[in-house]
Amino acid sequence: MILPSDNIKVISIGLLSSALLLSSALSSASASPYQSNNINTYVTTSLLDDDNDGISNELDIDDDNDGLIEISTLEELDWVRNNLSGTSLITHDGTEFTEGCGTAACFGYELINELNFDTNGDNLITEEDAYTDYDKDGQNNGWLPIGSENNPFVATFDGNRFKIKNLYINRQAGDPETNGHNIGLFGVIGDRDTSVSIQNMDVRTDREGVFGQTNVGILAGKLISINNKSMPSSLLKNRVIGTAEGVDYIGGLIGYTQIGFFDGSAVFEGNKVHANLYGRDYIGGLSGYANVDESTLSVSNNFARCIIWADDYLGGLFGKVHSPFLSSQEFNNNITSGFIHGGHYVGGAVGEMIDSFDGKISISELHSSARVFGEDYTGGLIGALTGDFISNIEMGLSTAIGTVEGQRFTGGLVGKVEAGSDDTEINLNESYATGDVTGMETTGGLVGGAYSNFVQSEIIIEKSFSTGNVNSIDNVGGLVGEVNIKFDDSRPTIIQNTFSSGTVSGSSNVGGLIGIYDSFSEGFNPSNIHHNFTVSKVMNTENAGQNSIGQVAGAINALEITFSGNYYSLDHSITTGVGNTNSAPDPENAGVYGVISTELTCPEAPNNNSCSEQTLYSNWSTAIWDFGNSTQLPGLIINGKTFRVSTENNLEIAE
Repeated sequence: MILPSDNIKVISIGLLSSALLLSSALSSASASPYQSNNINTYVTTSLLDDDNDGISNELDIDDDNDGLIEISTLEELDWVRNNLSGTSLITHDGTEFTEGCGTAACFGYELINELNFDTNGDNLITEEDAYTDYDKDGQNNGWLPIGSENNPFVATFDGNRFKIKNLYINRQAGDPETNGHNIGLFGVIGDRDTSVSIQNMDVRTDREGVFGQTNVGILAGKLISINNKSMPSSLLKNRVIGTAEGVDYIGGLIGYTQIGFFDGSAVFEGNKVHANLYGRDYIGGLSGYANVDESTLSVSNNFARCIIWADDYLGGLFGKVHSPFLSSQEFNNNITSGFIHGGHYVGGAVGEMIDSFDGKISISELHSSARVFGEDYTGGLIGALTGDFISNIEMGLSTAIGTVEGQRFTGGLVGKVEAGSDDTEINLNESYATGDVTGMETTGGLVGGAYSNFVQSEIIIEKSFSTGNVNSIDNVGGLVGEVNIKFDDSRPTIIQNTFSSGTVSGSSNVGGLIGIYDSFSEGFNPSNIHHNFTVSKVMNTENAGQNSIGQVAGAINALEITFSGNYYSLDHSITTGVGNTNSAPDPENAGVYGVISTELTCPEAPNNNSCSEQTLYSNWSTAIWDFGNSTQLPGLIINGKTFRVSTENNLEIAE
């Protein structure tokens, strides 16, 4: 579609028949917005029809015949609100254009030009720009979002990677059009029984950014996806840069995401967010809050670099993700970085994740280098991860390398892991954290606290490690601060094939691997701690005696627990494996062994009897551990790479 601007004069030389044909066509479309009152001449050599649909380029609103109406100006972008299903282009005076959509009809829009809200080109957004005072009321509230709760956008919009620059919105409580709700380039996208696709957008705010009250996002305020599992709503390969600020539910892409309550499905894939986000509760790089009810959420290949400053529930991807019933969450290959500062439930990727009632969370290759600061439930990746009633949670191949500071339940990877109700399984495997972790109570280099609260619940931590320094007061562990199993018929909580190496300091229940392990599980389901080692330097910061300070664990209170093949270094001032033991059997006599570091590095294979008086690495698997040479500690094999720490706490990674 050729769109002449107000000041263009197009002159042609053509055949008389062509000119007459064009004149007739333009006359029949006298109300078309594509003609400007200031155009003096508009003649052409012929009526071109690039897509061979019988409609000339000059009149064709879908010139490439892909079902998407071309948008080339801010004025045309503004007209999108007049047809939210994308079947035609309708001006504000009601003139409708359908030419070129064909018998199948159009189903959305696409950008074919870069758009800039700095319409006078002075590098400032002021009342002199065309859309700063959109409402013409002198309030300078900026752009009016496209779509609302009652009339959402339910079509496809493809940005084709053209930039939309200098987006400015300031619509807070009291705004007559929005009352500060559902604020963004789009207001509300998606609805029941429909799918919406927003893709290849590149939206950049001005210096002030996007301001609202609730449901505030640079791309859209709210996404609704209900009863559309066969055709998911999707956010694909979008990019946003800028600032969003409000009170609750603030996101770099989407403020609030509602999937379900029945058979909904949504996909976040390949998006990039560079944003400063400010608010009170529920703040995230992709979305502040995602409610996934009897539905599916897929999040893959996204990158978010954010500065987030808020109170509770904030994360580099999502502030909170909640699946109350029969739902599935899949996270694969996502990366976050930046600075995240808040109160409760703060994570480098997600503040809190909850899965309930026969649901599933699958997390793979989730990585964060963000610096994370919070109070309670603070983690390098996730603040709190909870499964409740027949739920299944798996996290693998995930890493956090940023520093983490909190108060209660602080972890280098996850602040708190909780199997909260009947028949819940949580498996954390092939993951690691390398950043320093600081807390006050229940603090771990990998996990702050791991809790199994009901019958037939299970937590497994395996093939994972932490190398950061851990500093706290009570319940401090190089790997896990506290493990707590509350029911005697719970399934076993297992920690196996792990290592820790940073300095661990505290005053009560301090251990190189585990701070305190409390378990009431016995009989057929004893707790298991197998094939782990620690070279952490454990320090008692209060000089309160050695009763709850140990190189492997500060305290173990268990009705029944099984140890095998666990080792620690005797090179440090604290030489006790377990500080305070109230368990059967006593781990110091069965499965926890202290040797000097040169003996720990000596074996080049498991089941070694020549390097020490103790058999070293008894029954350890060479499929899991690489024993290297006689000067190296065993390296953990994860996804084809060997992760090996030195006795000086230098991490080496080998293919």
